[in-house]
Amino acid sequence: MTTLTITGINLDNNTNVNLTLKASNSYMMAQQYLKVRQPLHIEKYLLVNSEWEAGNTGMNAGAYLCEIMEELTGMKLA
Repeated sequence: MTTLTITGINLDNNTNVNLTLKASNSYMMAQQYLKVRQPLHIEKYLLVNSEWEAGNTGMNAGAYLCEIMEELTGMKLA
């Protein structure tokens, strides 16, 4: 099980967003991530699976999340 928690701002309506996505593997998580990343400005994320956890906070958190999702799946997401 992979869990991704995202904190950010919806740029369409300027509201705070807290999302928790769960998937059975990295490929399914990438599909969910692609559905929700627009129109978000991601300020913080935490990606956890049974072996490790990764996260980041700050201005470039969304870019780092995209990069880690690309590394996990081998897919070009940007």
